[in-house]
Amino acid sequence: MTLNEDCATQIITKAYEVEYVVDACINKNVPHWCLEHWLLDIIEDTMKTVIACTSSQLARTPRMNEEIVGFEDIIENLRNRLLNGTKEQDVISIHSMPDLGKTTLANRLYSDRSVVHQFDICAKCCVSQLYSSKDLLFYLIRDAIGEDSDQHRELHANELADKLRKALLSRRYLILVDDVWDNSAWDDLRGCFPDANNRSRIVLTTRHHEVAKYASVHSDPLHLRMFDEDEKNSKNVQTTPSFNCFGGWYSVRDGKGSRMLGTSGQQFGHPHSQ
Repeated sequence: MTLNEDCATQIITKAYEVEYVVDACINKNVPHWCLEHWLLDIIEDTMKTVIACTSSQLARTPRMNEEIVGFEDIIENLRNRLLNGTKEQDVISIHSMPDLGKTTLANRLYSDRSVVHQFDICAKCCVSQLYSSKDLLFYLIRDAIGEDSDQHRELHANELADKLRKALLSRRYLILVDDVWDNSAWDDLRGCFPDANNRSRIVLTTRHHEVAKYASVHSDPLHLRMFDEDEKNSKNVQTTPSFNCFGGWYSVRDGKGSRMLGTSGQQFGHPHSQ
């Protein structure tokens, strides 16, 4: 059952509860204050259900309106890793605490024309903490083959996985897997991505370091973190942006203001080192 179907089922159940409560109050002459109390409880539960479903759905929609400032060097380094390096399939993991810009960074790469034009197939999905493997596979197939068919909705998860694997086989592909919470979520998808030694690439974002390390194959994970005041002062980040093989910094400006962020040391070599 998809998240939307589960949400609809829960709301329908609440509707039956309302009908039962109202009938009981009418037939048994229950005081109005009891009716009001019961209905308020049902409304509160329904609101929680809707909010949970909506939040999960929003998590699938990348936020593209952030203004990115000062990390073109990091973008260029990641771009180089996507287009060059090993011929084997590679997973480039980006991890940080929430709201430090990892999804923005990944989407910036995914929407970069100089990057996507080098790949035969581009597809993406957002996993989030509560996910459906079947839904994720459906979204990836939709992007990979350009079809949003109701017929695919009727397939089982293993059938979707096989269809995706065949669509990617022998093709050079770029996959964005956003917001992976645990190793098992990555395990649910990784078997669908064949390695044809054609420089196919997967960009994975996560808030958990162990997931980033688990998914990485040839490239070290990129860790984004907030600099403290001493680090800002020591690196003169107020005046001069810098990035090198020992780490760097950038700022992200969005609805929460401008924040100085950094990459942990020795995660990346020079863009042309490979």
